[in-house]
Amino acid sequence: MSSTDKHPLDSGPLEGRAQVDQEVTSGAVADMWLCLLTNLEQHEVNALGECNMALAFDLELAVRVAERESQPVASVMGEVLAFYNDKLALSLDCDELAPRLAVSASRQRRGGSQLH
Repeated sequence: MSSTDKHPLDSGPLEGRAQVDQEVTSGAVADMWLCLLTNLEQHEVNALGECNMALAFDLELAVRVAERESQPVASVMGEVLAFYNDKLALSLDCDELAPRLAVSASRQRRGGSQLH
């Protein structure tokens, strides 16, 4: 890639949305990453390659945007997944995956809060 080429993920999937706190803890990203890994097939994980943590970060931001905008989490997660499909030429099934991720993330949050 030349210095004039932009990386496909130079801009984020939630650009222009409600301002969200970009300071996401590594623990929150790790939790979302685990949700992601438990809901993806191996070939999907392989297709994401080095972008799997970036997707986890953006999905965590999606939860925050959804809460701030009073939108369904699965809907905003679907937008993030569609963005990754477009930018990285993936074929993630947004309609099926987004609701599963939203449920998984909700369970993770409830379970994590019970530990404290």
